[in-house]
Amino acid sequence: MIFRNVTKQVELSQLKSDFVSSVSHEIRTPLALITMYIETLEMEKVKDPGKIKEYYTVILNETTRLSGIVNRILSFSQKESNKRKYYFS
Repeated sequence: MIFRNVTKQVELSQLKSDFVSSVSHEIRTPLALITMYIETLEMEKVKDPGKIKEYYTVILNETTRLSGIVNRILSFSQKESNKRKYYFS
């Protein structure tokens, strides 16, 4: 019984570690794109107004993507901690 509990704890620990690693990667990707496009705009390397608008669109899309990731994580966290209440009708 003790061995089974220890095994479950090790598995749970590994799952948590994998989750954190995956989430970190998912968050870093849009942040890197946002940073790259902002730095490019800030250095005024892009002169074409159409291209500038395209860069702002990418920044907006990646910000929206990042917000979605964070919201899903928070929602999951609330479900796990039973803080979120559901009302069925």
